[in-house]
Amino acid sequence: MEDDNGKALIRICIWLFLIFLWGMNAYKFISADFEDPYKTEIIRGIGIVTFFPGVIMGPMDIGEE
Repeated sequence: MEDDNGKALIRICIWLFLIFLWGMNAYKFISADFEDPYKTEIIRGIGIVTFFPGVIMGPMDIGEE
């Protein structure tokens, strides 16, 4: 029984970490300058709509930031 609780705790921690990374992407999108060129805004916007690419893009530095 304790093993199931441990697995559940690990799953919760992983999901919280993924949500944190997605939130980091959303924060960087909101903090963007929205001036030409719009490469950063487009890439980060796609990452907000699609969860797992947003998780990957969260800690990335795209170049205009």
